[in-house]
Amino acid sequence: MINTHSPVHIASPVAQGPEVAAALRGPLRLLQVLAGLGLPVALLAPWLPLVDGQAWRQLLALGFQPQLQELLPAGPGLPPGMGLRLLWAQAPLCWTVAALLACLLILARCWGRGDVLAPEPLRWLQRVSWLGVGYAVLMPLQETWTVLALTWDLPAGQRLLVLSLSGGDYASALAACLAVLVVRILRVALVVAEDQQGFV
Repeated sequence: MINTHSPVHIASPVAQGPEVAAALRGPLRLLQVLAGLGLPVALLAPWLPLVDGQAWRQLLALGFQPQLQELLPAGPGLPPGMGLRLLWAQAPLCWTVAALLACLLILARCWGRGDVLAPEPLRWLQRVSWLGVGYAVLMPLQETWTVLALTWDLPAGQRLLVLSLSGGDYASALAACLAVLVVRILRVALVVAEDQQGFV
């Protein structure tokens, strides 16, 4: 016979604590190393055409956006004004990546304390997901702005305004939308778990 007057104990589905932190220690260290290395690169990369045009040309020659190599004017370095235009063309994407990496570092710190499904890490995870959406939007636009910056000094009618979408851009957009959806599901799960604990 069931005793309806005895308290019901339901295990919380929200995993927290040192055990969770210990289980995540290895992947979190890798995440922190990768994000820590990428953050200064993403912050400083847009300044390279302005500071050292010749080094920026060499990066293109090594295979970074090689299709832009043929748009560069002959001679060493970059013409006056082009470096500043390239800074504005590349800064939105690079600094969005920098913000995403900074959020990941804060998120890794939260997870390192064992806070997985808690309000604070979910807020940072939500920011990461929306920054991922921003990355997916800015990725194809960066090439558009860069080509326009490279051809701005050409006579009227010869400036190029291109917009190209690749499979990688589609995959980035899909992954970003999926991340936003997953975060929303986790937030709902947290609310349900808190309501369940309050009810018990």
